[in-house]
Amino acid sequence: MMQNLINPFVKFVKQYDISMSDYTKIFDEYTETVQYEVESEINKTIINLMRSKPSSIIITGNAGDGKTRICRNVYENLTGVQLEKWDPKGIEEIKINGKKIRIIKDFSELQDNVINQELVRLQNAIANQNECYLIAANEGKLTHALVKNPELKALYDIVTSQLSDRTAPKPQNLHIYNLLHTSSSIYALKILQEWNKEGNWKTCGACKQQRKCIIYHNHNKLKEKNVQVLINRIYRSLDASQTHMTMRELLIQLAYVQIGGLSCEDIHQAKGEALQEQACKVYYENLFGHSASADFFEKIPGFMEIKKYDPGLLSNSKVDDFIFNGDLSGDDSAEEHDRLFGVNIDTEYGYFKQELYQYRSLYKTDENLGLALANNWLPRLRRKYYFESKSSLPVATSNEKSMIAFKFRQDFLKILKNEMVDPVIQKSLIRGLNQYFAKQIVYSPTNALYVVNENLFIYRIIEFSSFRWNVEKKDRDLDYAASSICLEVDGIQLKINLLLFEYLMRLANGGLPHILSDDVEILINNFKNKLIRSNDNKDNILEILKYNQTQDAYVLRQITVNGQGLNEVDLEPEFD
Repeated sequence: MMQNLINPFVKFVKQYDISMSDYTKIFDEYTETVQYEVESEINKTIINLMRSKPSSIIITGNAGDGKTRICRNVYENLTGVQLEKWDPKGIEEIKINGKKIRIIKDFSELQDNVINQELVRLQNAIANQNECYLIAANEGKLTHALVKNPELKALYDIVTSQLSDRTAPKPQNLHIYNLLHTSSSIYALKILQEWNKEGNWKTCGACKQQRKCIIYHNHNKLKEKNVQVLINRIYRSLDASQTHMTMRELLIQLAYVQIGGLSCEDIHQAKGEALQEQACKVYYENLFGHSASADFFEKIPGFMEIKKYDPGLLSNSKVDDFIFNGDLSGDDSAEEHDRLFGVNIDTEYGYFKQELYQYRSLYKTDENLGLALANNWLPRLRRKYYFESKSSLPVATSNEKSMIAFKFRQDFLKILKNEMVDPVIQKSLIRGLNQYFAKQIVYSPTNALYVVNENLFIYRIIEFSSFRWNVEKKDRDLDYAASSICLEVDGIQLKINLLLFEYLMRLANGGLPHILSDDVEILINNFKNKLIRSNDNKDNILEILKYNQTQDAYVLRQITVNGQGLNEVDLEPEFD
């Protein structure tokens, strides 16, 4: 006989609910045993290095990036002993292959004089190789301590060289691993996959409340590969816009995506309006914070960034028409419409269809049912359609580009995946830079870049063949997924992330210059300033951009000053 059951895994996930009065277990310092560990390659890399060839290691990053957890994992892996409680001093010592290893789980907890003593000892250890360190330290605290003591200059030089360049060679006796360089998308996907293994949800299969349980519904959707891919693509977008989410932030948010702040007891007790409220705690609403309290997502900046990729906010005529009218065709569309928007827990057990029918039948003509229907259901069902549509209907084939505000996001992620910038994209980016520099529509048939001032005087012309295009390489051992393109000319580089890529591609395709401008202006202006150099043309030659009415664009003109006056030459061919 089926009965109400409590799933211990739901209780585990619930501990990441920061609205609870006690959520200390999300901090490693208060953890006695580790359950459901999220494996990371950087964790394996550090353990393998310490086991095979012990060297001093400093792990930096933000609070919540998992520095202390890695220290715990190294201790337990090398000693074979479970670390139930950290030493009150925050320092543990172990021996491996005859070498002593000092583990400092958090530099910020130590007094300044102790930090100085340990850093001096570390510097000596690097030189003498008599012991090694594993230190977890926030970057600011570490560099501040090094700067204060001139005797630590040798250590300072080693540390800062690695902090400033992720790809810098690591000296044999000291390795710096900055967890700020790890990619959120890698961990997000691992968490989704690990949490939604069927073994974690066996209890729910025998619970009599499973049909009305939004938590179990979320699991059944989140275990689907297509849903995982689309959610992870949103986290890849964060990577590509240089937005870093710590491991703790990911666990907090994905716990909310999974259970919406609910518990098994909440499900068992729900009746009437409570059931309707729980139906809104579906994963695609939780992901963008639409089912959360007003201040929940404001606590962590990365949560707000995710909202930029919300498919529910952007109107799409084909998708919206399908949501409201897709069941009227009598063909495959009707079957797909019923699968998505029929009697399901997240459509409030068919309440959407009921309201849709009332609207069509002109029920309560004195009320604007169409507006209420659009406000209450349309954004939510756009999200459902985005993540769960599986049909080959024409409306479903282009939803990735048409439902996310970043129209060129897929192109950028494809470049990162293939590690190559297509020549067509290269030309569009140069065209976008020309439009930004000149603040006008520029015609350049040779795809040259014109570095101009506000008066359209040309400082420099850079031919298309002079540019070098590089795509960042992924680094599996450090949990790093490529996130940017580098445009280089004469040693001057422009790092192009997703935001800048989107901006330039929009400009190249007729977009307005103020959209996203706040996010990219500093990057582009710095690049432009580095490109500007003294005019190396002869004193009697000026190059400018001048409007051509026939071509309806600004074109390159050369003005020669001689004894007979001004001679203006059109340097670009006419349109065909």
